[in-house]
Amino acid sequence: MADAVKFVSADVFTQTAASDQHESAFTQPVYTRLERSGVLARFLRETDPLTAILYWLEHVAGIRASGTQAVSAMLCRAIADIDRLINLQLNDIIHHAQLQQLEASWRGVLYLTEQTERHDREQKIKVKLLSLSWLELSKDITRAIDFDQSDFFKLIYDNEFDMPGGEPFGVLIGDYQISHQIRPGQLVNDLDTLKEVARTAAAAFAPFICSAHPSLFGVDHFSELGLVADIGSQFKQPEYVKWRALRAMEDARFLGVVLPQILMRSPYKDDGSRSESFVFKEALAHAENDYLWGNAAFA
Repeated sequence: MADAVKFVSADVFTQTAASDQHESAFTQPVYTRLERSGVLARFLRETDPLTAILYWLEHVAGIRASGTQAVSAMLCRAIADIDRLINLQLNDIIHHAQLQQLEASWRGVLYLTEQTERHDREQKIKVKLLSLSWLELSKDITRAIDFDQSDFFKLIYDNEFDMPGGEPFGVLIGDYQISHQIRPGQLVNDLDTLKEVARTAAAAFAPFICSAHPSLFGVDHFSELGLVADIGSQFKQPEYVKWRALRAMEDARFLGVVLPQILMRSPYKDDGSRSESFVFKEALAHAENDYLWGNAAFA
């Protein structure tokens, strides 16, 4: 439990609800003191619930002997503190960018498989997953002498479409967001990679569908698209020369770039619809970052 508490950012412990009329027993300074003194470890090791409560009342709450009403009030406040901290911790965790990306991807796969089960009554459709980052795909394509020498081409074309008894792909869904400029952490322009992916998709007669990054339109979020005066004129600018060249390719007909993002799940509410043993409500301060948005290619 102590390690789980440390996993969350430290500022969680310093946040107090505006409506609190008492000092929380779990603020960061108090937590640090309890951990260093060994009180927290002793409390967590106790297997008997009653003994643990009595130990907590004496060493944490500072109550040795008091009436039932005072103890009950203290326990109620402690439970409220714990519920509030759990809310803060879970919101901190589920809104982490990496976890959001992972959850959105898996929910996209879940939606895809559910649609397959619903509409494929003859059970002829197969969904195959490939764990391959965009950076890994770009490196594979860049290192190849020609597009048909890449491992990606061999996997999609040689091993299936050009193989007797193979099972050619009907569509390739890429859980990627592409832009027209090199972004931090990238070595290759997305459009250079996408051009070679298009050639592979055309050879295998399997359309490749991915999504656009907001920066492709010169904005940080899709909600800002309305601020772009003339999208058509924007794509005529010199920085979009590779984009225009990609669109002019004959193999580009096997490419699909979709937008915007889609909502992968509804926000968690404290309406009793779930079975957790605590009350949890998802914080939604910023629509762009707090809602779980995912790749529209799955739709």
